[in-house]
Amino acid sequence: MSSPGEEQIFAALYADDDGQLVGLDEVQLMESPVPERIDVLHAALGCSNLEISYKAAIVLAAWGDDKGFDALECLVDTRIDKQGVCDPHRIYGYNNVFDCIAHAVYLFGDCGRRDRDQVRLYQKILALYGECDFESKLKYALLRVDFPELANNVESACKRSKDAGKLYLASQMLPVIARWAPARAWEMLPAFWIDQKATPNPTVNIVEALAYFQSREAEEILHHLANHRDKVVSKEARKVIDQLH
Repeated sequence: MSSPGEEQIFAALYADDDGQLVGLDEVQLMESPVPERIDVLHAALGCSNLEISYKAAIVLAAWGDDKGFDALECLVDTRIDKQGVCDPHRIYGYNNVFDCIAHAVYLFGDCGRRDRDQVRLYQKILALYGECDFESKLKYALLRVDFPELANNVESACKRSKDAGKLYLASQMLPVIARWAPARAWEMLPAFWIDQKATPNPTVNIVEALAYFQSREAEEILHHLANHRDKVVSKEARKVIDQLH
């Protein structure tokens, strides 16, 4: 096909099949995108505007498209965050680009193919954890995929973030470690018991990690946290207690 225009690319990224603007997140979840839309985004992968190439890649990969997935890996390898591409966090404004890429990799996984390639790309993304910031999409992707071989990479990402003074970022990996290596996660918990008022509060991730231990001691801690002065923490603790019963 001839090179698509800006309006075609914009519609392929942000509109539904009726032309209504629904946003990129909704477009990523389309179950059967029409071939014409895929062709437009394939062409957009080669766009001189790297931000458009990035957005085309995260949409295509979310649909299970191999070209989109390969483009994502290339974008990670070439560190698009250092080339002016920014996907800002909606509240704090930091560059969340690799978190969004991790979400696209997770959605690609629904196609049930290329498991080893997914593991390799998750490893590359985790290697940036701590240096780069992540909201929570990577965390929730790792809590849903079945790649326990990533446990060491996750632990390294946690340590790197903590050493960089990013306690909340580090704490996000605790539930993932608890899922795949509970004994190791239990050993790590004391380092995160810091009585502080913080937003967001790392204790929320401790609560989530405690759900994976299924021990009396873990449940006692959860009951204690159910009365935490931070309402977000106490609510999450009560939620986990209810799930355990």
